[in-house]
Amino acid sequence: MLNMLPSKLACLIRKPFCWYNQLTMAAKIDVSSTIIVTFSTLVMAVFTIALWWTSAEQLGQIKAQTKAMQDQLTEMKEGSEDTKTISESTKAQAESTRVMAESMLRDQRAWVGPYRVANPRVTAGKPVGLEIDYVNGGRSPARSFKVTTALKYQPSSEKFVPDYRVLTTSQALVAMYPQMIVSSDLSQINFVLEKKQIDQLINGSFRMYVFGKYTYSTVNVEGGGTFCIFFRSELTQAPGWCDSYNDIY
Repeated sequence: MLNMLPSKLACLIRKPFCWYNQLTMAAKIDVSSTIIVTFSTLVMAVFTIALWWTSAEQLGQIKAQTKAMQDQLTEMKEGSEDTKTISESTKAQAESTRVMAESMLRDQRAWVGPYRVANPRVTAGKPVGLEIDYVNGGRSPARSFKVTTALKYQPSSEKFVPDYRVLTTSQALVAMYPQMIVSSDLSQINFVLEKKQIDQLINGSFRMYVFGKYTYSTVNVEGGGTFCIFFRSELTQAPGWCDSYNDIY
């Protein structure tokens, strides 16, 4: 039956590529070039698709990694802000606790200070006398209570500045209990004036100052203060308190 078919058709049936052998050399070259170009194009297309697929997959991985890093940074930032907030809150609580503790100490500690001066005594050739009363107005004892005092006689025109290096102890107690009153007398210092000096006090050209410090211990703190008193020209009157150098701590 194949012999009855045209030669070209029979050739195609027997050998699918027999038609190639029947082509001229030029045609064969054209066909070969076309096949090579087509195959190369297919290979390039496949390579391009594979490259795109790989690149897309890598890009997706990079995006996922970038997002994960951004999420970590966000968590770190939020954690840092939380830590900062906690730190600030802790500091505020510590400061509040410190203020409360100090307030409790102030409320429970001893508070000692001079509150009255009386009985001034100025006589030529005898120690100057003056009683200074101290009171503990706090809620705890004042331990190791000590008073150091000095007198200074100077022209009224000069500004008074106390020199605490010349103080002499005028009173000392082991303990001074709440509401307890202790009196200190200047006669223990043995500060003596002559009649001329007393006359200068009376006419106002000179002034005599009494100054000093007092110290004590109470509720884990050191308390104390300073005092300054001056004699008036009318020597029998109660002395006055200086405008400065009367502090308590």
